[in-house]
Amino acid sequence: MFHLLSGINIMKPILYNLPYQHGAALITGLIFLVILTLLGITAMRTSTLEERIAGNTRDRNVAFQAGDTALRDGERDIMNICEGSYCRAVSISGRTGFDENCTNGLCYKAYPPGFTTPVWKDNAFGLNKGQMAGEAPSVEYGAKTSGAKIEGLAQDSDGNLIQPRYLIEVFRKWPPGESNWRDYYRITTRAVGGNITTQVLLQEVFLP
Repeated sequence: MFHLLSGINIMKPILYNLPYQHGAALITGLIFLVILTLLGITAMRTSTLEERIAGNTRDRNVAFQAGDTALRDGERDIMNICEGSYCRAVSISGRTGFDENCTNGLCYKAYPPGFTTPVWKDNAFGLNKGQMAGEAPSVEYGAKTSGAKIEGLAQDSDGNLIQPRYLIEVFRKWPPGESNWRDYYRITTRAVGGNITTQVLLQEVFLP
């Protein structure tokens, strides 16, 4: 009796034990994606901050240059370098025209000598932040010398360029080697940049 299955090779399937996948590759990819996103955000914020710093620096330079120009304008005012109707009715000479009310921007306090509150900090004299648009007695740049308007500065509520303003104080000193008292003039100016919040306060002592 023959076995019907004789000579027939029956192939048995070979089973491999594959390792189970737990999503490790997906998690790793997500972690790298988050890291790259954070790096991108940080780089963007750094770039924005650098742009702001550069802009603020430029604006401060604009304000500084405007203030320095106003100091030179104050010097011309003291030396009576002016044209026509821009000239003062009474030229600056010694302490003439100076008083403790800083009339026409000319400040002097005889007794007790010196101002209790520095004139550039006193709200009444128009150099403080709240009066940048300018009430008297502080002098607007060019008002006494016919200087041309400075462009590129911030504007007031009426759309006018906010020009630098200055005050002039007079005080007497006896310089070394001199035979008499001399009148010195302290010029204080405040100026804005292209943004009204950018302001500089400059000061110098001028001896004609």
